[in-house]
Amino acid sequence: MRIWKYEVAVGLEHFIKIPKRAKILTFQNQSERATLWVEVDVSDPNIQMEMEAEFRNVQLVMTGQNSPNGAHYIGTAQFANGSFVLHAYDLGA
Repeated sequence: MRIWKYEVAVGLEHFIKIPKRAKILTFQNQSERATLWVEVDVSDPNIQMEMEAEFRNVQLVMTGQNSPNGAHYIGTAQFANGSFVLHAYDLGA
């Protein structure tokens, strides 16, 4: 298994290309950049970024907003010394 990271542009909804059987682990702030960490089984012969990838719908929600229905919570990240907080949800492929 390997851990890969993906930067997420700050906005409300994103489609991020990751391997199909990858597991989204967490969403956090890294150097003031919204970042997802994903676990990938690189020993799986079916994992090939170009052929076996999918676009996962990740939605970012600010504190006080409604969370998306049917979504899986990923994590929370604080920016600008805690004055801007985003919560990430995985809505699947």
